[in-house]
Amino acid sequence: MPRQTTEAFFDCPPEKVWRAVTEPSLWGWRSDLRRVRSTRDGRQLITQDEDGVATVFRITAFAPYRWYAAELESRDAEGSCQALFFAEEGGTRVEFTADIHGKTAKQKLLLRLQLGKRQRRYIEDLKRELGVS
Repeated sequence: MPRQTTEAFFDCPPEKVWRAVTEPSLWGWRSDLRRVRSTRDGRQLITQDEDGVATVFRITAFAPYRWYAAELESRDAEGSCQALFFAEEGGTRVEFTADIHGKTAKQKLLLRLQLGKRQRRYIEDLKRELGVS
């Protein structure tokens, strides 16, 4: 099962990073998504990626400005992801971890090859949204 952790530093306050990461109505900055919607209770998010694949995210942990975690499932993969937020001098360090496995041999191989690339794309998109380098 691929597990990938990537850290990034953003020179802005944790509240600003937190909001961009955890507020689905603001996810227009994500270049990997076509559509995002949440369930009425706000505990599940359904995304559609650029290939049309839907993924359901169930929020499992939520500690404002510190920790956000979710389980996810799509037709191809399942697993979990989390973001840990650390206030540091001059900004916020975030540790993004994805622990996802494919449901088929092909998807397992693709995830091993692409998970780090997907996280780097997410972080670059987020930096653009926050106006930081």
